[in-house]
Amino acid sequence: MKKVLFCLITVFVCVGLFAQPQSVIEVSTDVSGTLYLQDNEIAVLWANGAYTIPIERPGTYLLRLQLFSGMAKVTSVSINTQSVTKVDFSTIAESYLIGSIGPAGGIIFYDKGVFSDGWRYLEAAPIETEFRRIEWGRGINVPGTGIIIGSGRQNTELIVARLTQAKKTGRAAQLCAALNFGEFADWFLPSRDELDLMYKNLSLKGLGGFRDTYWSSSQNRRKDAHVQDFGNKSGRQFTNNKFDARSVRAIRSF
Repeated sequence: MKKVLFCLITVFVCVGLFAQPQSVIEVSTDVSGTLYLQDNEIAVLWANGAYTIPIERPGTYLLRLQLFSGMAKVTSVSINTQSVTKVDFSTIAESYLIGSIGPAGGIIFYDKGVFSDGWRYLEAAPIETEFRRIEWGRGINVPGTGIIIGSGRQNTELIVARLTQAKKTGRAAQLCAALNFGEFADWFLPSRDELDLMYKNLSLKGLGGFRDTYWSSSQNRRKDAHVQDFGNKSGRQFTNNKFDARSVRAIRSF
């Protein structure tokens, strides 16, 4: 009898040890979308819906609600003890993710994290807008162009003004500035560093259909400007004579 009682006590103790409350994340949302945990799809949620995610071990977990509009709501949750953690996506601002479709139908390739100077994101135009075998501008000197992220728009304006003055047409910056796609007409030729972001954040991930050497809006010297090779995962940046024929992909900021 004592042996049976001992076995029963042992069983109850073991059950008690292994039946501790499990950590869970309780998700609620005011908008519809697909819920991801650590980039793994979990469920499709509808507006004013809820979902409970069991968590097996402590750690920091990335939660993303991918909205059907193309935007997303993203947050991270730290689980340290067995508990219930609530995540209300209605309190989390919407944002675009790198590689997602932008408002003009292009691809988002940069998010600086905050809205400043009139923009936060950079969006690359899709492959169907790409121009091939285009000159930068033979004999056109445009001092004052920048290479950094955020300088492409001003570079383009400077180049277009100089090309117009010289009565040139059909050059790289002009084609970008004249592009009207996705009901947006605010496209421009990317700067050297913006072009590099397109290579790293899109081309290397197989996005955007890039395969050539592309012009930037950054002049190097009077006779040449910066380009970048997107073919064969090269990513090499160098300079070309402005009369060389290269590909052109426009971008926009918003």
